[in-house]
Amino acid sequence: EQDPAVKPAHYSDIDYHNLLQLFVPPESILHDAEGFSSTPQVVEADDYTAFVSVVSVAYDTSERYRLAYTTPALVEQFGPYRRYTLRLEKQPGTLTDFANVQVTLPPDATIISVSPAASATFEIDSPILEFRVQLMTDKTIEIVYRH
Repeated sequence: EQDPAVKPAHYSDIDYHNLLQLFVPPESILHDAEGFSSTPQVVEADDYTAFVSVVSVAYDTSERYRLAYTTPALVEQFGPYRRYTLRLEKQPGTLTDFANVQVTLPPDATIISVSPAASATFEIDSPILEFRVQLMTDKTIEIVYRH
């Protein structure tokens, strides 16, 4: 309210409208989307899949958007181990934000190493790791396990 750069009386619409694009590995499948006014469009390209939607946030409020999707097999095998790597890229010019990521490993997997440390781990039929990643810069999650 006290921001001198924002004078609601001077604008007919000061709500935030933007195009949200989530770039994921090619052939990823969108299962669920919450918080959107309509289901995001799935755009297939040679080297990525994008989930795209227009989002709007009313002035002086906040919104939460959630996407649930699966990717094709992205696990690298080396010897008796397997490695899963997820790279989270921060949009340049934006403020620091947080990303919540949940990774479910195959049943009977044994975790060898995790970087960064998971904020929570538990097991419901399979090992599950949760991460709360502060995105000041791009971040990489790496999980090495034996299965």
